[in-house]
Amino acid sequence: MTRKTILIVDDHPACMTATRHIVEGDYQIIEALSKDVCLKQIRKFQVDIVLLDLLMPNVIGFELLEMIKTISPQSRVIILTSEYDIEKAVEAIQKGAHDYLVKDAAIHTLPKRLSRLSASIDNEKRVEGFLAESRLSEPDFFIPDHPRYRECYDLAVRAAHSGLSILIQGNTGSGKEVLVKHIRKTVMKDAPIISVNCGAIPEALAESELFGTAAHAFTDAIDRKGKLELANGGILFLDEVGNMPISIQKKLLRAIESNVITRVGSDQEIRTHFLLISATNADLDQDMVKGQFREDLFFRINDVTIRLPSLYEVPEVIPQFVRYFVDLYNQKYNANFSPSTSFYRQLLLKLNGNIRSLKKEIQSAIALGLPHPQYPATPLTMTHQIDMIEKILIEDALHKYHNNISKAAEFLGVKRTTLHEKIKKFHS
Repeated sequence: MTRKTILIVDDHPACMTATRHIVEGDYQIIEALSKDVCLKQIRKFQVDIVLLDLLMPNVIGFELLEMIKTISPQSRVIILTSEYDIEKAVEAIQKGAHDYLVKDAAIHTLPKRLSRLSASIDNEKRVEGFLAESRLSEPDFFIPDHPRYRECYDLAVRAAHSGLSILIQGNTGSGKEVLVKHIRKTVMKDAPIISVNCGAIPEALAESELFGTAAHAFTDAIDRKGKLELANGGILFLDEVGNMPISIQKKLLRAIESNVITRVGSDQEIRTHFLLISATNADLDQDMVKGQFREDLFFRINDVTIRLPSLYEVPEVIPQFVRYFVDLYNQKYNANFSPSTSFYRQLLLKLNGNIRSLKKEIQSAIALGLPHPQYPATPLTMTHQIDMIEKILIEDALHKYHNNISKAAEFLGVKRTTLHEKIKKFHS
């Protein structure tokens, strides 16, 4: 089990010390005596578990819990309180807390609960890793007909032909895995493609997963190839590379610079050569400033940077994706689904610029046979679909900035006069 980072939040130094004595040794401990320090720590460190005092100065109700979950959704929060209150316990769980404990009983219950929670976190990371690899092996993918996408894909193929390392940047669900599939299909069709979800491998297992193990390296160890060795002659895809443990980054850098790896427990050098593709939705520049990502590794994985747009940046491609996924899942589920204007609107309202969420919404609607009333009398033309998308984006921007035209225009990347004209058009 990998060593977890625990943030203890308590404004009473004596209580902080008592809690630290209960958990220290098995965990990396960081502390916060105030709300502001807590938020700084949660932004600075990758925190696995937060032990949060319910009553903190300048905090109303579960305000701090909600802020922690907003900044770091993956962090598990355990509420510590002086007295048990069933109503508050239920509310805490509803607002995202993992558990709710009385401080006096923590000395007996907290160690076991933390142990189970740590095991659960490791298991979830393994599952995430399996899901990432299975998605990458799916045969179907779609590339929209748009200059931004053509530019990204053409550059990626040219870089891959030249053997340059590629860093793909983009929001979650923007199509990074699809671009990797395209590179393989175009440049290395019959070569292996090995995916590593850098955020899903527990730190304690990262070295053996990447470099493999030699027999007798530890109890029950067997000769086993790691990801870098398996990728020999093909593509090594480091997904969410910004989440790679700092302790592994130096060893990875040495391996990809020398094209040589050594299995854990062995002195034998094994040569390996692969096309390196990395992907991230994190700000690696900020991570380097914080000391969470090595600068030398950043430049080694970044011969060419490709930034994929979100759907909000290129809304005109949304109808292309909708048609593709509707056709795909109509065929899969032997259905005859046709998106209505009401379905389209609900779909776009849930979008968040994420291709993966768009795909899931359409799949669910077709697989479950959800009702889709109000079919348009005539098929929606491309112009009508683009107008619908523009209207929703404009409405969202105006709502976000309380009908401030200037700020909404800046957010949308258009001139103020252009936004005025479009608002008149949609309300005429």
